Amino acid sequence: MTLFEKDCSDVPPPMSLSFFTATIAIILFIFTVPTNLLICWVVYKERRRLLRNAFNCLVVNLAFADLVVGLVVLTISTYVHLLEALTNHPNLPVLPVGHISYFICCTASTFSLTAMAIDRYIAVAYPVLYRNTISQRRAVVVSICIWFVSIFLPSIVYFQVGFIKYAFIFANIAIVATGIIFFFSYIAIYRKLRVQFQMSSQLQSGTESAQRRALEHEKRIANTFVIILVAYLICYMPSCVLIYILNFCRSCSCVTIHWFRDLQYVFIWLNSSLNPFLYSWRIPSLREAIFSSLPCQRWRMRNQAPSAAQVLEMTDQLRGSHDCMRQSTTSEHGACTRACTQRS
Repeated sequence: MTLFEKDCSDVPPPMSLSFFTATIAIILFIFTVPTNLLICWVVYKERRRLLRNAFNCLVVNLAFADLVVGLVVLTISTYVHLLEALTNHPNLPVLPVGHISYFICCTASTFSLTAMAIDRYIAVAYPVLYRNTISQRRAVVVSICIWFVSIFLPSIVYFQVGFIKYAFIFANIAIVATGIIFFFSYIAIYRKLRVQFQMSSQLQSGTESAQRRALEHEKRIANTFVIILVAYLICYMPSCVLIYILNFCRSCSCVTIHWFRDLQYVFIWLNSSLNPFLYSWRIPSLREAIFSSLPCQRWRMRNQAPSAAQVLEMTDQLRGSHDCMRQSTTSEHGACTRACTQRS
């Protein structure tokens, strides 16, 4: 079976489809941009505390990729689909820009998830090697390489093969490869954690108890990783199936092609909206930093702080109690002195 790309460039999509996709893009923009922007801002504000391990650096890279999806991809997509609906002109000059930004950001997002999966596998399977070799600097280097590859591939290949064929390349390199790495990493992590918990279940000493707490921490992070994996499969697998249909369906009409094209957009956009809710709620340090940075939380802490009058009143009370204690101590000492004098 060979790739087949049906030329639907001269056939406008249905107006209802264009309005539907633009509406979905606006709704996902509302959920994607503020949440990922909040995570990036909180991590930057608390970077000395939150960026001490490699996994959090990869989480920030994923949040930044999803933020760019919201700011750039969803914005351009809304503009393009509104123009399609209002002007009924499918060949828009801005369309390649939307495609390129879509592939760049989504490739960076999927590769970041892959790096997180590999990071968790090494942390659980080879903890000593992980502590000695996987550092914050290495995670930053990996993040830079992810963006370099994500920018290089679409910029070179897209203009040679077109949208549908490059979507097929994206589906196989990014989506399928990441799904396979996710699956085998989870299987390996689950088996390794089960063995480690069986070995540590009989330990009682303080050092061994600390080791067990470390295992509990790794288990929580692994569970977070599993939740992100499930969300990835729910969002990316339907998109991958639709991309395969776009490339192999010879009997599909242009209207069907336009529907499949927009639906595979929506599924991948949805993942960028779900990611911040998944890992920001599951990682305790990140969750606490986010809550402490919220204006309502700061207002509550400010209201709980004592006022100046209350501070003065508390100071007077403490001073009075201190004077009473000093007087009682002095009187007791004088009584003891008089008793000793009478005995003598």
